[in-house]
Amino acid sequence: MYNSEKGFPTKKELCYKKIVTQNKGQNQFIINDLKFNDYAIILVFDENENQKMDRNWLGLPAEKYALSGQSKFHFGPPVFNEVKFRFNRNNQKIFLAFN
Repeated sequence: MYNSEKGFPTKKELCYKKIVTQNKGQNQFIINDLKFNDYAIILVFDENENQKMDRNWLGLPAEKYALSGQSKFHFGPPVFNEVKFRFNRNNQKIFLAFN
């Protein structure tokens, strides 16, 4: 999860990162003490647990992923302003679905 376009989405050292074990059905995780701001979330279902997004021979994602907003299709990474959401109230919920 990033709070600005700086480093999005490739600079892992600039993001909030959390590893969650997969459960059957829906999974959820809670982030406490989050400041009101714009954020962009990228979830990666790391099927082989190598801690990175694997890509096919065309450079497209080979593993399932989800974005916090609807990015227009283009070759290359998503754009922060296309996938950001505004966190502006307590107990706000964001629902994401893997592609």
